[in-house]
Amino acid sequence: MIEATQAGPVVAGDLRAAERSAMITTRDLAQLIVSTADANLNLPLSPCVGARAIDTVHQAMGAAISSQRLLRQAHAELEVIGRRIGLTEEMWGGGYPKDPPSAEPATLRASPQSVAAA
Repeated sequence: MIEATQAGPVVAGDLRAAERSAMITTRDLAQLIVSTADANLNLPLSPCVGARAIDTVHQAMGAAISSQRLLRQAHAELEVIGRRIGLTEEMWGGGYPKDPPSAEPATLRASPQSVAAA
């Protein structure tokens, strides 16, 4: 049987990874909305052509934001469970290094407008 002190850091690490993935997904979907709108504005197309795609991505973004909210709820519930079984913050992995900034995907991207202007 696994000890709570062994499980805590594993669960905490997986939770942090899931929270990070949800944030990256939300950011990437926002970027997709921007690049799709920019492309639609810069191409000789009717605004209606890309509207359905943008709307669909917008719905996906809503789902991603909902997943972040649910993960925050899970985070809070896991903290309650941890306290009930006697885990301290350190036993959950508190103080362990978080993902280094270099592990983050690039946050600045070229839009079709900036590429066209170059």
